[in-house]
Amino acid sequence: MDYTITTIDGKLYHHGIKGQKWGVRKYQYADGSLTPAGKKKYGKVEKKYAKAGKIQGKSDYYKSEGDSIKKNHDNKALALEKQAKVYEKNNKFLKAEAARTAANAIRKRGENASKESYEMAKVYAKRAERANQKASEFASRKKVDLGKEKINSILKESKNKGYAIASFQAEVG
Repeated sequence: MDYTITTIDGKLYHHGIKGQKWGVRKYQYADGSLTPAGKKKYGKVEKKYAKAGKIQGKSDYYKSEGDSIKKNHDNKALALEKQAKVYEKNNKFLKAEAARTAANAIRKRGENASKESYEMAKVYAKRAERANQKASEFASRKKVDLGKEKINSILKESKNKGYAIASFQAEVG
């Protein structure tokens, strides 16, 4: 590119790039809407942030699933412990002992299942962090700045999709 540069009294003056058309934007029209080239450029970045959001949504799903599993198992164990007390009052000690043993087993199973779910959440959280970082690096390489509000809205919307996908997969699988 040829630049037209003038120096007067030690000051630098820049008069633009030869052949440059002033006011012509490559990625945006004057009203702010995107040109086809702009949609292509910004769309790639948005897709990368959306991918990160979906992964984070799966992480959120597994966290909530872990809480739910633990709570359900604790409730079942509590019901069995109450039943054990009823058995003791009726002098049915063998049944009471069996109910307590079952309650402990159920509680332990709930803790294990909850731990598994939290581990999956951690894995997805790390993946989401990496995907977000990659999207950020891609955006800076392409010199695209979507702005924090836009990025947050993309992440939030796609988080919900990721949560729904994980939920659906859990129901089907």
